Amino acid sequence: MKLSQSTISFLKNFSKINRQMVFIEGNSLYAFNQSTVATVDIAEEIPHKFGINDLNVFLSAIQSFPDDGELEIDFSSREYLTIIYGSSKINYGLVSDLLIEEIENQSPFGEVGYAELDMKECLFTFDLPEEELSRIMKVSASLGVDEIHFTDSEVVLKSDRTINSYEYKLPVPCENEFELTLDMRNLLLYKGNYQVNIFSQFVEFVNKDIPSLKYIISVTDL
Repeated sequence: MKLSQSTISFLKNFSKINRQMVFIEGNSLYAFNQSTVATVDIAEEIPHKFGINDLNVFLSAIQSFPDDGELEIDFSSREYLTIIYGSSKINYGLVSDLLIEEIENQSPFGEVGYAELDMKECLFTFDLPEEELSRIMKVSASLGVDEIHFTDSEVVLKSDRTINSYEYKLPVPCENEFELTLDMRNLLLYKGNYQVNIFSQFVEFVNKDIPSLKYIISVTDL
């Protein structure tokens, strides 16, 4: 099987959420830690369930070879993946079933998967353009703020450690008052325009350019 560049790009993004990853049979990828769950559909079909202990090492192994579309991955072994390029190959070891279970236990849902949310419970929905998302990430890093607050009228970056802050007024405010807080360290989104769905205990980000790419991030002020 050949991995597309888009799939490799998604894996790079998901490795920021958790270096450990469980792949399940089918054409969807999942990444999760105790506060975040992400998923995306890919062109490739994963033939069976397996786990990788360090996704960054796996990606580095792939990138050891030229990016010319000739690299293939053999999934036939249950103990390792074989990365093949011409007459060269790398056998990359997979984790045990016990470690797969330990990785799965990190998920907020207790298993590999993505929760289908009931939009009737959604408090508010708004669009976050790619340009504004990029600005939020840059400002957070430059001002040293580590929290992002969602209210009924604006998105605010602020922190107890500094008086620095940044505000983004929503085009259409919500009629109901609310304020939720996310840890900026959990805002590890792939590039693009997003629909942001606000719930009472978490915030969902749905990529409008790649609709199957979604993130659920738990709020920090429960």
